[in-house]
Amino acid sequence: MSVFAIVFALFGGVGSVLGPILGGIALYVLYEFIGISSPQYFQLIYGVLIVFLTLFLPGGLASLVEIFRRRLPGSRGGIAASPGSGGHEPISVGAGAADGSDE
Repeated sequence: MSVFAIVFALFGGVGSVLGPILGGIALYVLYEFIGISSPQYFQLIYGVLIVFLTLFLPGGLASLVEIFRRRLPGSRGGIAASPGSGGHEPISVGAGAADGSDE
């Protein structure tokens, strides 16, 4: 039974408290959908998912939460424009050309 705690942490991510919780929920949902309908393939799919998560998401599922959080508008370090700017860059008037020469 203690191996489940390690697998939950591996699947969810060991860098935070949220990781093992997400891993446990995800593996429970995976078992409910795949394990009950086709138990002969559950271990195969389970193993493949662990290998892919280890290779492509070393931070586990918790790193996905952090990635999505950074992409939300208004979050720090996100890709969204700052509030009030309307998504446009400010235009400087009368400052000359962008290359520094006065035309």
